[in-house]
Amino acid sequence: RYRLIAGVDAAVGRIVAELERLGLTRNTVIVFGSDNGYYYGEHGLTTKFYLHEESIHVPLIVVDPALPAERRGRTIEQLTANIDIAPTLLERAGLTPPKSMQGRSLMPLLRGETSGWRDAVFCENLAKERRPMCDAIRTAEWKYIAYFEKEPVQEELYHLAKDPQESRNLADDPAHVGTKTDLRTHLQT
Repeated sequence: RYRLIAGVDAAVGRIVAELERLGLTRNTVIVFGSDNGYYYGEHGLTTKFYLHEESIHVPLIVVDPALPAERRGRTIEQLTANIDIAPTLLERAGLTPPKSMQGRSLMPLLRGETSGWRDAVFCENLAKERRPMCDAIRTAEWKYIAYFEKEPVQEELYHLAKDPQESRNLADDPAHVGTKTDLRTHLQT
């Protein structure tokens, strides 16, 4: 992993150096992302196909020279998804994303405009190799995961605000039946 990460870092460095050499950095937006995360023993797992935080997070770095200096170097906490990248690039290029396109441009978030942003993201794993298929809905505070191949559906519910490591599954806790029902309904719509 270290060799792979060091290699990517060196390659990105060469690309940025060439953009600087050509005088293009003032007109070039750099978007760097990767595959989703990986378990290193968390939840007793290795691989990346379940829907806990370690697996669903995807790094995304946007370098935009048009942003004011005070907007650079910030971490955005709003819920975003990979389907937001294409609309972002289209808007940044001065084009209007088609209405049929999924996702939302991240440009408002990059400008600091957070009102009206989505309150949940959908996640799924439909790869069947040696693991159950599942989907999830994640809000800023909660996550509901459904392993839907078995009857009854196996469920997980985590209060991320109080349990960011997802160590206590609240799916069978009577005190949280309302939250579980609401999230299950939201996931199905």
